[in-house]
Amino acid sequence: MLLRRITEHVKDQNWFAVFLDFFIVVVGVFMGIQVSNWNDARQEREQEAVILESLRVDFHSLDETMQHGIRYHRRALTGLQAVIEATDAGDLAPDKREAFENGLRFGMYFSATNKASGILDEILASGRLSIVQDAELRKALSEYQSFQTGVSANILGVAQQSIPLMTPFTAQFRYDVTRDHFRADQSYERAFRYSAIGDYDVASMALDPAFIEAAEELYQFQRIALQFEQATLNRIRNILLRLGDDVRNGVELE
Repeated sequence: MLLRRITEHVKDQNWFAVFLDFFIVVVGVFMGIQVSNWNDARQEREQEAVILESLRVDFHSLDETMQHGIRYHRRALTGLQAVIEATDAGDLAPDKREAFENGLRFGMYFSATNKASGILDEILASGRLSIVQDAELRKALSEYQSFQTGVSANILGVAQQSIPLMTPFTAQFRYDVTRDHFRADQSYERAFRYSAIGDYDVASMALDPAFIEAAEELYQFQRIALQFEQATLNRIRNILLRLGDDVRNGVELE
Protein backbone atom coordinates (compact mmCIF):
# COMPACT_ATOMS: atom_id res chain seq x y z
CA MET A 1 0.00 0.00 0.00
CA LEU A 2 2.84 2.37 0.84
CA LEU A 3 4.53 1.56 -2.47
CA ARG A 4 1.32 2.44 -4.36
CA ARG A 5 1.08 5.75 -2.55
CA ILE A 6 4.69 6.59 -3.43
CA THR A 7 4.04 5.68 -7.07
CA GLU A 8 1.00 7.97 -7.13
CA HIS A 9 2.98 10.83 -5.56
CA VAL A 10 5.74 10.39 -8.16
CA LYS A 11 3.20 10.54 -10.98
CA ASP A 12 1.73 13.68 -9.46
CA GLN A 13 5.27 15.00 -8.93
CA ASN A 14 4.39 15.63 -5.28
CA TRP A 15 8.01 15.42 -4.12
CA PHE A 16 7.28 16.50 -0.59
CA ALA A 17 4.86 13.62 -0.15
CA VAL A 18 7.44 11.25 -1.69
CA PHE A 19 10.09 12.50 0.73
CA LEU A 20 7.67 12.15 3.67
CA ASP A 21 6.80 8.57 2.72
CA PHE A 22 10.45 7.65 2.40
CA PHE A 23 11.17 9.31 5.75
CA ILE A 24 8.43 7.25 7.39
CA VAL A 25 9.94 4.07 5.89
CA VAL A 26 13.46 4.92 7.09
CA VAL A 27 12.28 5.85 10.59
CA GLY A 28 10.23 2.66 10.80
CA VAL A 29 13.18 0.50 9.79
CA PHE A 30 15.48 2.38 12.20
CA MET A 31 13.05 1.98 15.11
CA GLY A 32 12.62 -1.70 14.32
CA ILE A 33 16.39 -2.23 14.39
CA GLN A 34 16.71 -0.23 17.62
CA VAL A 35 13.97 -2.20 19.35
CA SER A 36 15.66 -5.43 18.25
CA ASN A 37 19.02 -4.17 19.54
CA TRP A 38 17.47 -3.11 22.86
CA ASN A 39 15.89 -6.54 23.25
CA ASP A 40 19.20 -8.25 22.43
CA ALA A 41 21.06 -6.03 24.91
CA ARG A 42 18.47 -6.68 27.61
CA GLN A 43 18.73 -10.43 27.07
CA GLU A 44 22.53 -10.25 27.20
CA ARG A 45 22.43 -8.32 30.47
CA GLU A 46 20.04 -10.90 31.92
CA GLN A 47 22.38 -13.68 30.77
CA GLU A 48 25.35 -11.79 32.21
CA ALA A 49 23.63 -11.48 35.60
CA VAL A 50 23.02 -15.24 35.65
CA ILE A 51 26.64 -15.94 34.63
CA LEU A 52 28.08 -13.59 37.27
CA GLU A 53 25.96 -15.08 40.05
CA SER A 54 26.91 -18.62 39.00
CA LEU A 55 30.59 -17.65 38.97
CA ARG A 56 30.26 -16.01 42.37
CA VAL A 57 28.78 -19.17 43.92
CA ASP A 58 31.34 -21.43 42.22
CA PHE A 59 34.37 -19.34 43.19
CA HIS A 60 33.19 -19.08 46.79
CA SER A 61 33.13 -22.87 46.81
CA LEU A 62 36.65 -22.93 45.33
CA ASP A 63 37.77 -20.44 48.00
CA GLU A 64 36.61 -22.79 50.77
CA THR A 65 38.20 -25.79 49.06
CA MET A 66 41.55 -24.04 48.69
CA GLN A 67 41.48 -22.98 52.34
CA HIS A 68 41.22 -26.65 53.33
CA GLY A 69 44.17 -27.45 51.09
CA ILE A 70 46.28 -24.66 52.56
CA ARG A 71 45.50 -25.76 56.12
CA TYR A 72 46.47 -29.31 55.18
CA HIS A 73 49.86 -28.32 53.77
CA ARG A 74 50.58 -25.97 56.67
CA ARG A 75 49.85 -28.79 59.12
CA ALA A 76 52.11 -31.13 57.12
CA LEU A 77 54.90 -28.54 57.07
CA THR A 78 54.63 -27.87 60.80
CA GLY A 79 54.74 -31.61 61.39
CA LEU A 80 57.75 -32.21 59.15
CA GLN A 81 59.53 -29.32 60.83
CA ALA A 82 58.94 -31.06 64.18
CA VAL A 83 60.30 -34.30 62.69
CA ILE A 84 63.45 -32.59 61.40
CA GLU A 85 64.04 -30.76 64.69
CA ALA A 86 63.55 -33.95 66.73
CA THR A 87 65.97 -35.95 64.58
CA ASP A 88 68.52 -33.11 64.78
CA ALA A 89 68.24 -33.15 68.58
CA GLY A 90 67.90 -36.93 68.86
CA ASP A 91 64.93 -36.45 71.15
CA LEU A 92 61.26 -35.42 70.98
CA ALA A 93 59.91 -32.74 73.31
CA PRO A 94 56.54 -33.78 74.84
CA ASP A 95 54.78 -30.65 73.57
CA LYS A 96 55.89 -31.44 69.99
CA ARG A 97 54.48 -34.97 69.92
CA GLU A 98 51.21 -34.12 68.14
CA ALA A 99 52.97 -32.02 65.48
CA PHE A 100 55.65 -34.72 65.10
CA GLU A 101 53.06 -37.43 64.51
CA ASN A 102 51.19 -35.18 62.09
CA GLY A 103 54.44 -34.91 60.15
CA LEU A 104 54.66 -38.69 59.94
CA ARG A 105 50.98 -38.98 59.04
CA PHE A 106 50.58 -36.19 56.47
CA GLY A 107 54.11 -35.29 55.35
CA MET A 108 54.22 -37.56 52.31
CA TYR A 109 50.74 -36.82 50.97
CA PHE A 110 49.42 -33.86 49.01
CA SER A 111 46.02 -32.23 49.09
CA ALA A 112 43.80 -33.26 46.19
CA THR A 113 41.93 -29.97 46.05
CA ASN A 114 39.79 -29.27 42.99
CA LYS A 115 40.94 -26.02 41.39
CA ALA A 116 38.75 -26.11 38.28
CA SER A 117 35.54 -24.11 38.00
CA GLY A 118 32.85 -26.13 36.26
CA ILE A 119 30.90 -22.95 35.56
CA LEU A 120 33.93 -21.28 33.98
CA ASP A 121 34.62 -24.40 31.89
CA GLU A 122 31.05 -24.28 30.58
CA ILE A 123 31.18 -20.54 29.84
CA LEU A 124 34.44 -20.84 27.92
CA ALA A 125 33.27 -23.90 25.99
CA SER A 126 30.06 -22.13 24.94
CA GLY A 127 31.85 -18.90 23.96
CA ARG A 128 29.72 -16.82 26.34
CA LEU A 129 32.60 -15.14 28.17
CA SER A 130 32.22 -12.14 25.83
CA ILE A 131 28.86 -11.42 27.49
CA VAL A 132 30.75 -10.30 30.62
CA GLN A 133 31.20 -6.54 30.25
CA ASP A 134 34.05 -6.14 32.76
CA ALA A 135 37.20 -6.52 30.65
CA GLU A 136 39.41 -7.02 33.72
CA LEU A 137 37.13 -9.78 34.97
CA ARG A 138 37.20 -11.50 31.56
CA LYS A 139 40.99 -11.34 31.61
CA ALA A 140 41.19 -12.69 35.17
CA LEU A 141 38.87 -15.59 34.34
CA SER A 142 40.78 -16.53 31.19
CA GLU A 143 44.11 -16.37 33.03
CA TYR A 144 42.73 -18.42 35.92
CA GLN A 145 41.71 -21.19 33.55
CA SER A 146 45.25 -21.52 32.21
CA PHE A 147 46.86 -21.04 35.62
CA GLN A 148 44.88 -23.70 37.46
CA THR A 149 45.54 -26.23 34.70
CA GLY A 150 49.27 -25.62 35.06
CA VAL A 151 49.19 -25.70 38.85
CA SER A 152 47.31 -29.00 38.93
CA ALA A 153 49.90 -30.54 36.59
CA ASN A 154 52.78 -29.18 38.69
CA ILE A 155 51.37 -30.46 41.98
CA LEU A 156 50.82 -33.85 40.38
CA GLY A 157 54.47 -33.78 39.30
CA VAL A 158 55.61 -32.92 42.82
CA ALA A 159 53.48 -35.71 44.27
CA GLN A 160 54.98 -38.19 41.81
CA GLN A 161 58.51 -37.11 42.75
CA SER A 162 57.70 -37.81 46.40
CA ILE A 163 56.73 -41.44 45.78
CA PRO A 164 60.31 -42.83 46.04
CA LEU A 165 60.63 -41.10 49.42
CA MET A 166 57.77 -43.04 50.99
CA THR A 167 59.74 -46.25 51.58
CA PRO A 168 62.64 -44.71 53.55
CA PHE A 169 60.25 -42.36 55.34
CA THR A 170 57.76 -45.00 56.53
CA ALA A 171 60.48 -47.52 57.41
CA GLN A 172 60.96 -45.85 60.79
CA PHE A 173 57.39 -45.97 62.13
CA ARG A 174 54.26 -48.07 62.11
CA TYR A 175 50.56 -47.28 61.98
CA ASP A 176 48.31 -48.44 64.78
CA VAL A 177 45.47 -49.93 62.74
CA THR A 178 43.45 -50.59 65.90
CA ARG A 179 43.01 -46.85 66.59
CA ASP A 180 41.85 -43.84 64.58
CA HIS A 181 43.66 -40.54 64.68
CA PHE A 182 41.31 -37.92 66.06
CA ARG A 183 41.83 -34.19 66.56
CA ALA A 184 40.11 -32.44 69.43
CA ASP A 185 38.84 -29.70 67.10
CA GLN A 186 36.99 -32.19 64.87
CA SER A 187 33.58 -33.75 65.10
CA TYR A 188 34.31 -37.47 65.38
CA GLU A 189 31.29 -38.31 63.20
CA ARG A 190 32.50 -36.06 60.39
CA ALA A 191 36.26 -36.56 60.73
CA PHE A 192 38.12 -38.25 57.90
CA ARG A 193 39.51 -41.54 59.22
CA TYR A 194 43.27 -41.88 59.61
CA SER A 195 44.98 -44.65 61.52
CA ALA A 196 46.84 -43.47 64.59
CA ILE A 197 50.65 -43.47 64.54
CA GLY A 198 51.98 -46.53 66.34
CA ASP A 199 55.53 -47.44 67.32
CA TYR A 200 58.53 -45.28 66.46
CA ASP A 201 61.93 -44.51 67.95
CA VAL A 202 63.25 -40.97 67.52
CA ALA A 203 66.80 -42.03 68.38
CA SER A 204 66.68 -44.64 65.61
CA MET A 205 65.29 -42.05 63.18
CA ALA A 206 68.15 -39.70 64.04
CA LEU A 207 70.65 -42.40 63.03
CA ASP A 208 68.94 -43.16 59.71
CA PRO A 209 70.29 -40.81 56.97
CA ALA A 210 67.75 -42.08 54.43
CA PHE A 211 64.87 -41.18 56.76
CA ILE A 212 66.33 -37.74 57.49
CA GLU A 213 66.89 -37.01 53.79
CA ALA A 214 63.34 -38.14 52.97
CA ALA A 215 61.90 -35.88 55.68
CA GLU A 216 63.88 -32.88 54.43
CA GLU A 217 62.91 -33.46 50.79
CA LEU A 218 59.26 -33.95 51.70
CA TYR A 219 59.42 -30.67 53.62
CA GLN A 220 60.58 -28.89 50.44
CA PHE A 221 57.88 -30.57 48.35
CA GLN A 222 55.22 -29.52 50.85
CA ARG A 223 56.51 -25.94 50.68
CA ILE A 224 56.17 -25.98 46.88
CA ALA A 225 52.65 -27.41 47.07
CA LEU A 226 51.64 -24.79 49.66
CA GLN A 227 52.89 -21.96 47.45
CA PHE A 228 50.87 -23.30 44.52
CA GLU A 229 47.75 -23.50 46.71
CA GLN A 230 48.27 -19.97 48.03
CA ALA A 231 48.82 -18.56 44.53
CA THR A 232 45.62 -20.25 43.38
CA LEU A 233 43.63 -18.89 46.33
CA ASN A 234 45.01 -15.41 45.65
CA ARG A 235 43.68 -15.54 42.08
CA ILE A 236 40.33 -16.86 43.28
CA ARG A 237 39.98 -13.97 45.71
CA ASN A 238 40.94 -11.43 43.04
CA ILE A 239 38.14 -12.79 40.86
CA LEU A 240 35.69 -12.60 43.76
CA LEU A 241 36.72 -8.97 44.27
CA ARG A 242 35.97 -8.28 40.60
CA LEU A 243 32.60 -9.93 41.17
CA GLY A 244 31.92 -7.49 44.02
CA ASP A 245 32.72 -9.73 47.00
CA ASP A 246 35.38 -8.70 49.50
CA VAL A 247 36.70 -11.99 50.89
CA ARG A 248 38.62 -11.36 54.09
CA ASN A 249 37.65 -14.29 56.27
CA GLY A 250 39.40 -17.65 56.40
CA VAL A 251 43.11 -18.38 56.05
CA GLU A 252 45.58 -15.55 55.58
CA LEU A 253 47.86 -15.63 52.55
CA GLU A 254 51.59 -15.45 53.09
